[in-house]
Amino acid sequence: MESLKPLLDDNALERSKAIAERFARKGAGPRRLGPGEYLQSLLIEWDKQQHNSWLEKWWLEMAYHSWREPMCVNSNYWILFANDPNAYDTISKSSHQQQESPKGVDGVGYSEFQVRRAARIINAALSQKETIQNKQWPVEVGRDGPLCMYQYDVIFGVTRIPKPGCDEIKIASKPSRHIVVMVDDQLFRINAYDKQMVRYGLGDIEDQLSAVIKYVKSLSNKQKSPPVGVLSGGHRDRWASVYSELLLSPKNKQVLDQINDASFVLSLDDTITLPYGSVTAAQQTPKHHATRPGHNRWFDKVVSIVVDRNGVAGACGEHSPCDALIPAYIYNNIGKILLEPENRIVKGVPRDRLSSVAKEFQPKKSHLKFENINDGILDKIQEAEREISKIARESISLQLQFDMYGSDWIKRVAHTSPDAFVQMALQLAYFRTHGTFPPTYETASSRQFFHGRTETIRSLSAQSANFVQGIDSAELSNKAKYDLLTTAAKAHTKQTILSSTGKGIDRHLLGLKLAYYKLDPKDGKSPLDEEAKQAIEDFFNDKAFSESSTWKLSTSGLFPAQYLVHTGFGCVSPHCGYGINYMIKNSSVNFGIEGKLPSVGHGTNVPIFKENIKKALVDMQTICESASAETGNLENMMSKL
Repeated sequence: MESLKPLLDDNALERSKAIAERFARKGAGPRRLGPGEYLQSLLIEWDKQQHNSWLEKWWLEMAYHSWREPMCVNSNYWILFANDPNAYDTISKSSHQQQESPKGVDGVGYSEFQVRRAARIINAALSQKETIQNKQWPVEVGRDGPLCMYQYDVIFGVTRIPKPGCDEIKIASKPSRHIVVMVDDQLFRINAYDKQMVRYGLGDIEDQLSAVIKYVKSLSNKQKSPPVGVLSGGHRDRWASVYSELLLSPKNKQVLDQINDASFVLSLDDTITLPYGSVTAAQQTPKHHATRPGHNRWFDKVVSIVVDRNGVAGACGEHSPCDALIPAYIYNNIGKILLEPENRIVKGVPRDRLSSVAKEFQPKKSHLKFENINDGILDKIQEAEREISKIARESISLQLQFDMYGSDWIKRVAHTSPDAFVQMALQLAYFRTHGTFPPTYETASSRQFFHGRTETIRSLSAQSANFVQGIDSAELSNKAKYDLLTTAAKAHTKQTILSSTGKGIDRHLLGLKLAYYKLDPKDGKSPLDEEAKQAIEDFFNDKAFSESSTWKLSTSGLFPAQYLVHTGFGCVSPHCGYGINYMIKNSSVNFGIEGKLPSVGHGTNVPIFKENIKKALVDMQTICESASAETGNLENMMSKL
């Protein structure tokens, strides 16, 4: 009910409160439970039948696998590694433009540096995979003790499989020897280990990548396999239909098995983004492809790494089995390894080779080429191309790097939780952009529980609304505005603790709702009378409840990843909605912001929202420093009395 207060007038709030009270009313005893009590009893019995928890199966199905819309932008996250300062032979400007606006350039070929950096990324990723497989990854610890590490086991060798109505996850049955490399939409198996599972040298991997590129260049268009991977980024039922048709061919099944069992996919693009060094431009490559959205990608893989012609590198990932935070730790480690002195790429200096694998490697034999691609499948590929191009065209994603301060200043001067402070800045920025309060989802980790995933922090509260309304008031002093900020931040921190310790509301409400629709008998055997059924349906169909869960701001704070320069994901609500991933560092805050074109998003305006975030952070700094000075002056005066 607290999250409804900023959204409703008094009459509407009382109506929703009455609906909630009817739902939560106590029953007459163990045999005559109230509506909510009855659903809770069903949930408890369901929990007893599940291997890990009542939520795990339902969460995969309801939050991810039964969702049929395209995964490109809408579901897959994307990240960008820091550039290599020693990159060579890069293309930094197009020949026909002096002033570059962010854009992608196609057909620029491949480069030696691209291949060499890709080999190092492969090597670093494999070292992370081995650490996890060998159970050497340190157990992470939260505020209340160790965290569940299960999600690390569902990263490498894991693929989402399209199925009609509801997808599935496939986990490779044993550690894989190979990865899949994509060049110009062609798929290749590359062994990363010998038969004794000894990892090949960097030189071996470089030679294999170079051989693949050379082979693809030699192919005519007729010799190339159609871009089947595009389908993985489009509507899931279309992809499921084609996938089931592909499985009818033993050869195609073998190709799909090779992809699914691969540790990960690495894509080499013959593109660049300009201007070189622009994060806003470069993040388009891992997001969907710099120039041909959906191409040269396999969106179903949990780990999918991309390297363009300049060596600019990133990743996109399917994250139904694991939350994006977990692979982000791995990617940050990869970024760190890439910049270590021993991994410096020096032009003309070769790398070690383990064996004669490069001489033995035959790209023609390792070409994972689909057969019997009929006109119906080709038509569906074209449909997916148009669909993903539209998604990319309508999506705007920008980078905001705020360098005026970070967590050090927030803790020292504002005296609040840095995360709560940033959340209040987002509330203020949204209100200044749209003039309304945004129902807000922030991710809380529930990994202190076995197989725990996430819970919702509802950042919009009565306290945050009071702060947002008060900050631009000419009648309030900066000290009064600061008090509103700290009150809102404390309320947010309290909600964060509740959500991360199993006391949040959204996952529980989902469970009660699914208990009613999935577990309560619907053949006349339900113990619920008509009054109880009506109370339940009124509660779950309450427009206010629905409105408070229509996330205008979908937000997630990441750890201060030193080696990732951008992280992003798509908004949940296209109508005036934004997806915001942020990293609060010691002296800066980075934001990845995604939303739709104003014409599509009914007023969404990513550039203005970005500027309003910056303005909110500046104004909040002024308020905090002014209030701190006022407090200091008062203390000095009191000490002299």
